[in-house]
Amino acid sequence: MRVRDVVDKGVIKEEEARDLYRIYFSGCYRFLAVFNPDVDTFDSLRLRSPFVLCAILMVAARVRDGGGPPSRVHTELFQEASNLARDTLFSQPQGVECVQAMLLLAGWSSKTGWLAAGHGIRMGMEIGMHKALPRLVAKMRAGRYDPNPDPKVSLDAPLVSQARTWLGLFVFELQIGRGTGRPAMIRGDKSISEARQLLTHPCSILTDARLVSTCELLMIQTRIHEMLDDERDYDKVVSILRDGGREIDDWHTEWDFMMSEKHPDAAGFFRSSAQIQRMYAVLFMHSIALRELRTVQDAKAHPQMHEVMMTAVHNARGCIEICLEAPEYREGLRYAVTYTHTSAAFAAAFLLRFARLFPQDVDIEDSIRMVESLIRLFSELPAARFVFPLRQMVEFTRKRWEELKAGIELPSALGRIPPTPPSQFTNDFQSIMNPPNPPVFDPGMSMFPVDPNSSTMEWAAAVNMLDGFGLPPSMSTNGGSLGWLPNSILGDLAVPPSATEGDGNMRDWSLQFAFDI
Repeated sequence: MRVRDVVDKGVIKEEEARDLYRIYFSGCYRFLAVFNPDVDTFDSLRLRSPFVLCAILMVAARVRDGGGPPSRVHTELFQEASNLARDTLFSQPQGVECVQAMLLLAGWSSKTGWLAAGHGIRMGMEIGMHKALPRLVAKMRAGRYDPNPDPKVSLDAPLVSQARTWLGLFVFELQIGRGTGRPAMIRGDKSISEARQLLTHPCSILTDARLVSTCELLMIQTRIHEMLDDERDYDKVVSILRDGGREIDDWHTEWDFMMSEKHPDAAGFFRSSAQIQRMYAVLFMHSIALRELRTVQDAKAHPQMHEVMMTAVHNARGCIEICLEAPEYREGLRYAVTYTHTSAAFAAAFLLRFARLFPQDVDIEDSIRMVESLIRLFSELPAARFVFPLRQMVEFTRKRWEELKAGIELPSALGRIPPTPPSQFTNDFQSIMNPPNPPVFDPGMSMFPVDPNSSTMEWAAAVNMLDGFGLPPSMSTNGGSLGWLPNSILGDLAVPPSATEGDGNMRDWSLQFAFDI
């Protein structure tokens, strides 16, 4: 007997449900590419899994809502999906579809994504999904695989679907772990390391190329970040960055060629996606290198770090340019997962920050123009949560730029702040918001003078604005929160007076990207 779904329950009419299904498979499916549109049809999913169908419709409803508030349909679908997710907590997973549904809930949420993905991983392990790719590769090498390319009849189709979904879990979990400073549960072990073999199977599909290429890039990034973790010698850091940059460039050259040659019809989106992934990878690893700089003068005293800074700024600008100017990618942002929007917002915040710190090197007016264009784009997408805080940053940066042009002298260096003891690094956000020994800023040395009494708000804002912004896990200490931020040139994000209240608590000036719907 077929289990009742959201159409049967009257949550949504079938005609509208089919429309939402078409929205999802017109764009969303490329970002967490775990479905095969030829197999995972509307009617097939209704028969196989009300949970995954509900999750797909929920995501599509949010995409349809754009930059507006969640619609009634989205809210009711989200509630139904949440109820179905709860039912999986204390029951045996019912196939790969349950894992796929949980991954969708994680990918298009903004508060519960980490937990939902973790539950999805556990369910996947319970049904042996972590063994799917090694088993598939073993069958192919032994010549025992099914050569039939039709996934509807291929004996290998279930194994291919499981392998594809496991790779999707790896991609999402490693990306979100990097953004929240948490260690990843899935590493680049044998369940992942031979991901490229999936592309040689007869049941491989177009989106597998993007999925596998992202897996390979994440494994490259992980190696680079681990080398940068404990390295404090500037010359060695620069050497690691150059070698890592060449490896990332080689990755991009290879996959750009493969996507343009093998998939010319869809090459526009996939090639621009690979290009922006390369730029984010370079931006993130150079951000790690900048963590030891305490002041602007520190950067000037080490010419090689000035090069690192400018490379990071160049790539932050490039990421925003692709979002704005690459037609296929710009359209794709409408369907993107939360992490994609968050990464773009980080690039914008990073660009404004360094334009303000180094106005002689970074064009402030052009940076403001670019970020304002991104804000307008975000206002049309399910990314409205970033609009207000980015607009506040733009207004603050513009104010400081006007002061500079008016000849108002601003001190040339940020105040030096004593390093945070390792014992104070924490994964508890409340501890960051209320540090036991908040740093004291010297108004006479600060790049942008601040009230010493609000120094706690200064460094809390720095963590709040960058934590969860898609930063690499290496930018935290021992996988914890970004405790080094207040001591580095990335910290000290000044807070407009209007953003604080008399009780000292943050109000609207916040880029806190906890994951909630």
